[in-house]
Amino acid sequence: MVDAAGVAAVVALVVAAYLLPEDLLAGELSGDTARDMRYALGVLVATAAVSAYHGSVFRQDRELVPPTPELLAGPRSVVLVGPADDHLARAAE
Repeated sequence: MVDAAGVAAVVALVVAAYLLPEDLLAGELSGDTARDMRYALGVLVATAAVSAYHGSVFRQDRELVPPTPELLAGPRSVVLVGPADDHLARAAE
Protein backbone atom coordinates (compact mmCIF):
# COMPACT_ATOMS: atom_id res chain seq x y z
CA MET A 1 0.00 0.00 0.00
CA VAL A 2 1.39 3.35 -1.04
CA ASP A 3 0.86 6.15 1.43
CA ALA A 4 0.84 9.89 0.92
CA ALA A 5 4.21 10.38 2.63
CA GLY A 6 5.88 8.01 0.18
CA VAL A 7 4.39 9.80 -2.82
CA ALA A 8 5.42 13.18 -1.40
CA ALA A 9 8.97 11.91 -0.85
CA VAL A 10 9.24 10.62 -4.41
CA VAL A 11 7.97 13.91 -5.85
CA ALA A 12 10.39 15.87 -3.65
CA LEU A 13 13.27 13.68 -4.78
CA VAL A 14 12.32 14.22 -8.43
CA VAL A 15 12.25 18.00 -7.91
CA ALA A 16 15.60 17.98 -6.10
CA ALA A 17 17.11 15.67 -8.71
CA TYR A 18 16.01 18.12 -11.41
CA LEU A 19 17.14 21.37 -9.75
CA LEU A 20 20.62 20.29 -8.64
CA PRO A 21 21.94 19.02 -12.00
CA GLU A 22 20.26 21.90 -13.83
CA ASP A 23 22.22 24.49 -11.86
CA LEU A 24 25.34 22.33 -11.87
CA LEU A 25 25.37 21.98 -15.67
CA ALA A 26 24.54 25.67 -16.14
CA GLY A 27 27.49 26.63 -13.90
CA GLU A 28 25.18 28.46 -11.50
CA LEU A 29 25.63 26.23 -8.45
CA SER A 30 25.40 28.56 -5.42
CA GLY A 31 23.34 29.33 -2.37
CA ASP A 32 20.44 30.11 -4.67
CA THR A 33 20.36 26.45 -5.64
CA ALA A 34 19.84 25.45 -2.02
CA ARG A 35 17.17 28.15 -1.69
CA ASP A 36 15.40 26.82 -4.77
CA MET A 37 15.49 23.30 -3.32
CA ARG A 38 14.21 24.34 0.14
CA TYR A 39 10.65 23.13 -0.38
CA ALA A 40 11.78 19.75 -1.69
CA LEU A 41 14.22 19.35 1.19
CA GLY A 42 11.57 20.42 3.70
CA VAL A 43 9.15 17.82 2.36
CA LEU A 44 11.87 15.17 2.61
CA VAL A 45 12.68 16.09 6.21
CA ALA A 46 8.99 16.13 7.19
CA THR A 47 8.42 12.79 5.45
CA ALA A 48 11.37 11.26 7.27
CA ALA A 49 10.04 12.53 10.62
CA VAL A 50 6.55 11.18 9.96
CA SER A 51 7.93 7.82 8.82
CA ALA A 52 10.14 7.54 11.90
CA TYR A 53 7.19 8.32 14.17
CA HIS A 54 4.94 5.79 12.46
CA GLY A 55 7.70 3.19 12.59
CA SER A 56 8.13 3.67 16.33
CA VAL A 57 4.37 3.43 16.92
CA PHE A 58 4.23 0.27 14.79
CA ARG A 59 7.08 -1.33 16.77
CA GLN A 60 5.40 -0.46 20.08
CA ASP A 61 2.13 -1.98 18.89
CA ARG A 62 3.91 -5.17 17.82
CA GLU A 63 5.38 -5.55 21.32
CA LEU A 64 1.96 -5.60 23.00
CA VAL A 65 0.77 -8.96 24.28
CA PRO A 66 -2.16 -10.27 22.25
CA PRO A 67 -5.38 -10.90 24.19
CA THR A 68 -5.94 -14.38 25.57
CA PRO A 69 -8.58 -16.63 23.96
CA GLU A 70 -10.75 -16.37 27.08
CA LEU A 71 -11.15 -12.64 26.50
CA LEU A 72 -12.07 -13.17 22.88
CA ALA A 73 -14.63 -15.92 23.62
CA GLY A 74 -17.73 -13.78 24.02
CA PRO A 75 -19.21 -10.44 24.92
CA ARG A 76 -18.29 -8.82 28.20
CA SER A 77 -21.62 -7.07 28.58
CA VAL A 78 -25.09 -7.20 27.12
CA VAL A 79 -27.35 -4.18 26.68
CA LEU A 80 -31.06 -4.97 26.81
CA VAL A 81 -33.38 -2.51 25.10
CA GLY A 82 -37.09 -2.76 25.62
CA PRO A 83 -39.66 -2.87 28.40
CA ALA A 84 -38.51 -3.95 31.86
CA ASP A 85 -38.87 -7.75 32.04
CA ASP A 86 -37.43 -9.53 35.09
CA HIS A 87 -37.69 -12.93 33.45
CA LEU A 88 -35.60 -11.79 30.45
CA ALA A 89 -33.02 -10.13 32.72
CA ARG A 90 -32.59 -13.37 34.76
CA ALA A 91 -32.24 -15.42 31.56
CA ALA A 92 -29.56 -13.09 30.26
CA GLU A 93 -27.56 -13.39 33.50
